[in-house]
Amino acid sequence: MSIRRSKETGNMCAQCDDCFDVVDFEDGDDFDTAKTMIDVDGWKTTKRDGKWVNICPDCKK
Repeated sequence: MSIRRSKETGNMCAQCDDCFDVVDFEDGDDFDTAKTMIDVDGWKTTKRDGKWVNICPDCKK
């Protein structure tokens, strides 16, 4: 699902492409901030079938 702006809150969010867990970010956080934060939290970003996917730390195991 990648990193996107939530339709519900208007804030950035990231969703795991395996388990669909969602992380919501604070007001004013942009794409770069969200990407940095999921990287620090141990998420993996990779290409799968030509599309970028984000995998949370629990699904990386």
